[in-house]
Amino acid sequence: MAGSTPFSSVMAQLLSQGNPFAQGLSHPELLDTNSIETLHKTARIRGIRFVLTTGGPTSPAFHFRLFLELDLPSDQSIELHAQLLSSHSGSGKILAMSRKYLVTNKYVYGEPYHVYATNPFTFEDMHKLLFETNGRHRYMFDVSTGKGCGYWALTVIGDLERAGYLRQGSWAGCAQAYSIWAANVRNESYLPAQPVAGRFF
Repeated sequence: MAGSTPFSSVMAQLLSQGNPFAQGLSHPELLDTNSIETLHKTARIRGIRFVLTTGGPTSPAFHFRLFLELDLPSDQSIELHAQLLSSHSGSGKILAMSRKYLVTNKYVYGEPYHVYATNPFTFEDMHKLLFETNGRHRYMFDVSTGKGCGYWALTVIGDLERAGYLRQGSWAGCAQAYSIWAANVRNESYLPAQPVAGRFF
């Protein structure tokens, strides 16, 4: 855009001022896949579970996670989600880790929504699409609310559906599941009726 200040110049100025927002953006570890076992990186993914969890019996916090179902003899998956690092800056990190189960059973709210692969694909395929091509690891949460994990998860489902990895209607089904959960919670401050959008950069 004509007359605009280059993003790199703005970042340099903010960093020199110790601005936490800029520090969050410049952090090199925006994506952590170190906890994925080698076997899981090349195993076929046959479906994904869109999961809403709470912070515990007395916690009003909600968090969205994706569990990538692996085509292996025993129940195994890769958990993928966006984690808020700083409520002040909105900075976050994308975490991916191997699990020895298909989906967590800890503090799950409602019934996880299951979507299916059009044809099985690998995490390496996902990595190329989501992070190398679409930059989905460069994500900031909404600063005013600290929310945005649901929006991020739905964005990922949409990317995979548009690329042909997931069956048509996967995003719509997950979005409907979100709406049902939000309607059941009946508290906008805990789980808004519409996912709070973060920002990709």
